[in-house]
Amino acid sequence: HGDADLFRIETNAGDEGAAVACIRVSMKEPVAAPRHSEVAIAQQPGTTGSSLLNTLIQAPRSVLVRIVNLTKRTFVLNVNDKRPEDASGFWVAKAAERISSYSFHDFGLTAQGRLAGVSGQLVYQAAASGREEAGESILVKFSSPWIGRRSVTAQADANSRYVVEAHANGTSNLVGIVHILNPNSVPQLEVLNAERVVLLPSGETRASHGSSSDLTRQVQLQMTSPHELNMPSVHAFLGQAASRTSVSGSSTSFSGSVDAGSSLALTFRIGPEIFFQIFKPNEPVKLSAAMPGGTGVAATIFGAVENSRQAGAAQSTAPQQLLSRVERAVHCQRILTEALWPKVRHVLITNLGQNWQVQVNLPRANLWSQGEAAGEVEPDAEGLLKLLRRYWEQVVSDSGASNELLRPIETLALQWAEQADASDEVIGAAAVAAAAMLRACGLEAAAGDEEKLCTQPPRGEASPFGGDMP
Repeated sequence: HGDADLFRIETNAGDEGAAVACIRVSMKEPVAAPRHSEVAIAQQPGTTGSSLLNTLIQAPRSVLVRIVNLTKRTFVLNVNDKRPEDASGFWVAKAAERISSYSFHDFGLTAQGRLAGVSGQLVYQAAASGREEAGESILVKFSSPWIGRRSVTAQADANSRYVVEAHANGTSNLVGIVHILNPNSVPQLEVLNAERVVLLPSGETRASHGSSSDLTRQVQLQMTSPHELNMPSVHAFLGQAASRTSVSGSSTSFSGSVDAGSSLALTFRIGPEIFFQIFKPNEPVKLSAAMPGGTGVAATIFGAVENSRQAGAAQSTAPQQLLSRVERAVHCQRILTEALWPKVRHVLITNLGQNWQVQVNLPRANLWSQGEAAGEVEPDAEGLLKLLRRYWEQVVSDSGASNELLRPIETLALQWAEQADASDEVIGAAAVAAAAMLRACGLEAAAGDEEKLCTQPPRGEASPFGGDMP
């Protein structure tokens, strides 16, 4: 039996009284978002593919392991330590000699004989890079005996800079995933799609009506850093998002009413993998690029689909840490708002008092509630720019900076509000202006962050279903 909702096989082949073996296959299409099985990692283009999976599951015992390298270093197979040929089993897909930065590789073995098992050990070592010599090693062990505990484990050297985590399904056709990461240099977390769904009693989901692009952008704006997304409550966020889009009057936004049972379905990318997870109404959303699958949840980890640009770890040669246009647009506005708002807020309170919100009369759509403090709000980038137009001299004081710096950022904010696709030129000009403005206000660190967006060449988008997005 596979997933009872998607694929079911029934057979009487075990009935000794049956003259003919009858097999019935039932398939059912899911109502909404895709749901991945534990062996999804072997079924995507760019890896060893479904042929590897089909070969492995025909054997009474087999092992399929994916090693995901989320670091900036390439890892090479150290055959002088543990030799692949010493493993017990038949190599259907050999272990890669190199696993490049921000990529992965799958390998698989089957048992040789009916009562035989599969076991072995591999060692991957960080390759020399620039001034850094060959460094720490990662030991990967796998075991699927005929009788006994089945496991995939991995560990780094003592005092290693790397963190290694392994997950396995524990079945006779063992599937394991090993993630290698450096906590001091984690990859980007990119939210690709957000959708409001309703979980049905059957366990299936029904997508709510309306635009997912608007909700996706609002989720992206909730990211606390390029590596993390934290929201205390799905229901609270959906209510806030519906209220905000209702006020904005956007004809493409999703419905202003939020059902109490609405959940949030997120598709997101970490390094070479794309994940899908549904968060229930009362659940917090906590995603971190420092955790496998963003949450550490096994079902999400095993359901990974690779980023098509990075599929095939053995062939991947360059880290994919360049930001997409959407990411650059979001970061440009967020960096500016987070850095300047304390200064602007001080000017508002000094000139207008604690009740400044009433006097500035900003549209409700431009104000976001912050924390549990009554009346504590923060403007979005569009709202901040309106305030800067009014109080430019007080904010920049004696720096001599011209308010013409606002124009490129206003262009980006306007295109963002209209959900238009901002070009590299628009984003770059906005980042240059934002950096100059922040530097005029003495905010050097934030200015440096904006300048990084100026110097970064564009990266093409990748579709989770294969091929490049336009």
